[in-house]
Amino acid sequence: MHCFSNLHPMEAPIAQFKIKILPLIFLVAVALPPAAFGWDNGRGSLHWYWNTEIGSHTDDLSDLMKAYNSLQVKGTYVLSSTISCFATIKKFYDSVYDIAGEYRAGSHKTAKDTGTMWLREVFLDYDHKPLFVRIGKQQVVWGSSDGVRALDSINPGDSRYAYLDDAADYRIPLWMLRLEASMKTDATLQVLVIPDYEPHYSADAGDVFVFRPAKLSAKRLEGLPSFITVKEKRRYPPSSLHNSTVALRWQQVLEGWEITLNYKYGYEFYPQAQGGFKLRDGRIPTVLLEKDFRKHINIFGASFTKAIPTGALRGFTFRGEFLCTRGKPYPYGKQGSVVGNTSMTAYAAILGLDKIFFTDTLISMQLVQFLHPRTTCKGQDIFYLPTFAPLRRSETMMTFRVSTDFFAERLKPEMLVIGDEHRDWRLSPKISYEVNNHLWVYAGLHLFSGPRDSFYGQFKDDKMIYVGQTMSF
Repeated sequence: MHCFSNLHPMEAPIAQFKIKILPLIFLVAVALPPAAFGWDNGRGSLHWYWNTEIGSHTDDLSDLMKAYNSLQVKGTYVLSSTISCFATIKKFYDSVYDIAGEYRAGSHKTAKDTGTMWLREVFLDYDHKPLFVRIGKQQVVWGSSDGVRALDSINPGDSRYAYLDDAADYRIPLWMLRLEASMKTDATLQVLVIPDYEPHYSADAGDVFVFRPAKLSAKRLEGLPSFITVKEKRRYPPSSLHNSTVALRWQQVLEGWEITLNYKYGYEFYPQAQGGFKLRDGRIPTVLLEKDFRKHINIFGASFTKAIPTGALRGFTFRGEFLCTRGKPYPYGKQGSVVGNTSMTAYAAILGLDKIFFTDTLISMQLVQFLHPRTTCKGQDIFYLPTFAPLRRSETMMTFRVSTDFFAERLKPEMLVIGDEHRDWRLSPKISYEVNNHLWVYAGLHLFSGPRDSFYGQFKDDKMIYVGQTMSF
């Protein structure tokens, strides 16, 4: 089981819970006073970021995969010693779909912001020790392992770029209430109430970085006779406080060990899907695809971090994440064709080791394992969600990350390697350079290999080389 075990590759977003007054108040309060290009007066600030990234197939540099431009605006405003507000707006457009090439006939869903995703975050903070309150659209990070999502389960994910971008960019922010109380020294209780719901979001067949289940589904639908129509029906969770997701985290430092205990009760980010044939209106042959997003799950988790200050292991940091998901739904069938849905308890464990060498070189390694109590249902295969390959009882993978810097932190090379026991792997080197205080340029590669029905192997024809720049003002 690979790093995104909680993703379903065929979801479309829904924004049922929309709070319009908070962004309006904030934008009026923050955006009107400053000048057009950047502003910071000690009480409030407004900063703009323009990013351009061009990506091509490694085998043919003229075959574009990405022609991305984004404009992001971040603003803060301090209302008093205890109250402040923050907002991030991001609009982007990927013009690769407008350029003649293999993606010109794509869905264009990847090309731009969808729904209210342009409003990345907008929230109001109240901070008066021992109480901290944040209300609004936001991200909450429980786990931050390299290239892996396990305990990081509060926000759904946008996988239109196969989770190759930073986690802060692919997490989908949700409207929620976050309450933290310092119950005692070095101990904090966090409570989340989330009336908002968004499923995972990903590309359609014909787009860039399309997951195998979307391709399989499109291929089967294309094979239907032209006189058969296809209809899709979606059932989403009710939008109300009564149906909110609730999450708790206890965080405490004990003799140098930072420990968390985590619990979440809410809706899964992907649906239980099924299809059937019927005669609509008694005479029109129709394939009806139903997606039900109303499946509740229970998540139990824990984590630890321990830095070693003395002795033979001085400078090493040990960390770990553990996750148990009860009632997690899985599809089952044969050869990638779904005939039904089942659920089970799934487990995940991550052990990490970090060390800084030569004062500025960070090396990080992780051992990751996913466990499942069964792999069949009614004599048929249970599917691994991102690929619809038969699920294995256990999956083990390793990750390796190295990063360093030169010239007073202006030149930053880094590399991430992820691989498993079945020769499924990803290699992502990157180098960034700070030209001046307002401009960063960078370049990198994403290389994939493995069986066609494995997580990274499904992208083995999508190896990408890219260059980009980020300008702030």
